Parts: sequence; C-alpha cells; structure tokens
Amino acid sequence: MSPSPSRPGFEAAILYARSPDVRTQALDPTPAVRDRIDPQRRVSSLDGLRGWAALFVVFNHVFNSALTWYNPPGIIKWPLWSWRWWIVQTPLHLIWAGPEMVIVFFVLSGYVLTLPGVVRGTDWFRLSYYPRRLVRLYLPAWAAIAFAAVLHAFPARVPQPGASIWLNSFAVPATVPNAVRTAVLVGPTASLTAFTTVLWSMRWEVIFSLLLPVFIGAALATRRQPLLAVLAGALCLYLTCQSIDTGDFGANCVRFLPIFLLGSLMAVHLSPRRSAADPGPVRTGAPPARRRAVSLLSTLVPIALCVGLLTIGYWTVNEDLGSTTGWLEAGTIAGACLAVWLSLENRLMVALLQTRVSQWLGRRSYSLYLIHQPIVISLAFAFHGQINVFALAALSLPPALIAADLLYRWVEAPTITLSRRVAVLCDRRLDALNVRLLARHVS
Repeated sequence: MSPSPSRPGFEAAILYARSPDVRTQALDPTPAVRDRIDPQRRVSSLDGLRGWAALFVVFNHVFNSALTWYNPPGIIKWPLWSWRWWIVQTPLHLIWAGPEMVIVFFVLSGYVLTLPGVVRGTDWFRLSYYPRRLVRLYLPAWAAIAFAAVLHAFPARVPQPGASIWLNSFAVPATVPNAVRTAVLVGPTASLTAFTTVLWSMRWEVIFSLLLPVFIGAALATRRQPLLAVLAGALCLYLTCQSIDTGDFGANCVRFLPIFLLGSLMAVHLSPRRSAADPGPVRTGAPPARRRAVSLLSTLVPIALCVGLLTIGYWTVNEDLGSTTGWLEAGTIAGACLAVWLSLENRLMVALLQTRVSQWLGRRSYSLYLIHQPIVISLAFAFHGQINVFALAALSLPPALIAADLLYRWVEAPTITLSRRVAVLCDRRLDALNVRLLARHVS
C-alpha cells in the first residue's frame, strides 16, 4: 500500500527528498522549480541520525586502536559483570558499534535516494543525476585521501609491540599505486589500510548510486503489492545473512546491495505513521495516568528494541558484525531499518536528533566519516599503541571534529554547489542535443 501524501511525516520526508542541500534534490534545473525549493526545509531528524552514526564510527576506531585485548574477528565471552563484559557484550556497545552504523548509512541512502521516485515516479530521473551524484561523492573522498596521505608519515607507521592487532594492520606503506586504487573507490579494498579503511563502504554507495534507477524501479514495482514487498524484504534479509564476506566482489554484492533495497522498499511502502512508535488511537475516556503510561511505553519500547537489535551480535556472545551469521545479522539489519524509521516518528528520538549538537554533526557527518580515521590512527601510533582509550578519545575527538568542519566548509559544501551546477550544465547540453536531433529528424 503506497503512503498517503496527506500524512505530515511523509510530507516532511518529501521535503527532505527535494532539498537541494542533499543528494535527492529535484533534477529540474529551471529557475521556477529551484525557487520553490527551500534548502532549510528538511527532515532534520534524519540528519541527526546520520551525524550520531558517524560519531559512533569515530568511537569504534578509537576503541579498536586503544583496546589491545580486543580482536573483533574472535569470539570471546567475557566474565559476566566485568568491565570488559559491560563495554563489549551489552547494549552499551552501541556507542562504538561502527559496522552497525554503516548498515544504518546503507538503509538511509536507500530510503532517502528513493523518495524522489516515490514522489515523481519516472519523471524524477535525468541523465544529469550521474555526474551530479558522482561529483558529490568523489571530491570530498579525494580530499580525505590526500589528508590521510599527509598524516601517514606523522608519525611513521611501523608495527608496535603490544599494540592492538587492528592498529598494527595500518603499518603499511602509502604508495602511489595504492593511492590511485583507493581513489577509484569501487576497486579492491586491500589498499585502503594505507590511507583510510572507511572508504570500503563508499564502494557500495557508489555502486548503489549507479544502479539507483534499477532499485527505484524494483521498489515501485511492488507499490500496489504489499505482499510482494514483504517477500522482497525477506529475500533481501536472507541473501544478506547467507553471504559471507570472503573478499569476492560478487559475494559482497549479494551481501550489501540488498540492504539498500530494504531502504528503497521502506520509502515506497511505509508511511511514517505506520511505525512501531505509533501507539495507535487511545480512547478518549481513558484515565490520564493510563494515557501517559501508554505514551511513555510506545516511545521507549521501540527505542529499546532498536538498540537491542543493533547490538544483538555483541550481547549474544559475538564481538563483531563480521562474525555474526544468520538471524543475528538479520536482527542487526532490522535494527538499522527501525532506527531510520524511529528517526521520523518517535517523539523522543526526533527531539534528540533535532538538537543543535545533532544538527551540527548531521551537516558534517559525511566529512567526519571520511576524515577522522587518519587522525585517530596517527595519534595511536604516536603513543606506540599504548594509550588509554579515554585519553585517545579526548585527544582525537576535538581535532577530528575540527577537521570535519573544515572539510565541510572548504570542500563538501562547495562540492554540493558544484554538483548542482554540473547537473544544470549537463541538462542544458542534453536539451540542446535533443533539439538538434529533433530538428535533424524533422528536416
């Protein structure tokens, strides 16, 4: 069942999709259309979710750098109630659940980029989408790679005795061929440790962006068939959960691309008021205390469920998303979908995600995600891998936030403007070409 345009949450999502300050702006370059688009009218809670997810990725790399005893690929059950148990194998792991936050990014991209297709159907797509989108993704990534190349030599990265296995994996030379392979984004990921490993997810963002019309078409094909959408979502979960990250490109396509499709299906079928956060109608005659209790439970229970699902791979013994299999990983993906949905509908989450701190992080989330890791790694190597996790967080977080702000101001924001101009230029060239071809055909 398609979402009803009369619902306020859906209208806000449409405004987010049409905002020229995000990747899903309307593609009509005419001044009349551009004047009707207000860059400030966005779903700010989605920005906030992206910002906190990026910050949790930063914490993930801080913890992985400083905790010498933590080896993510392993499965170790720590003693109950020990401090290691608390930070690793309870829902508190959420604050440094980096891989899970990337899954949230994937669902967000699928949801947000599909909205123009939901609103405008096939009319949303023009060929100018491709250069606009690629400029938007690549230029900030290239700036982050250049920044990482500079920090690679300060200090020199050599294996440190007693350091974490994860940190020592970055003790590799930064060569020009590796830089070129890294800058392609869609190439092999083996070269990323010389610069920044966060770019592994950009490979799938780029591939999804190139295949976006296919994803939107597939999601819209189920618009009047909710049962088909449910079956498609179940198939996505099955394919993702049954695929193992072996490094094979085909296997990884099956593992990661269905997650984007889940976001696309959400955009087509789930109107915001159909979320788990909506308690449904409450009888007018119900006692005030009962109404308050129902309201509180309908707000807190979905959030607790979301946190539990996102961290299910940790509090069920497994220590990393890469080690979860089957229903555990399905739970993680379901938690990511729920996080996106609650960011639109849950009153408490919306309020938290609309604070000034959340909005500041959200605006700079892409820049923060791209640029923070070289700073964390360089500081950890400066202390020979022997530094308290809280000290590393205190030392690395301020420069990471400052660097993210500068990258946003000097590169990402100008890139957004440039991508729009590129789209307008491409549209004009394509329109002129169509006119010439039509005139030639008529003559």
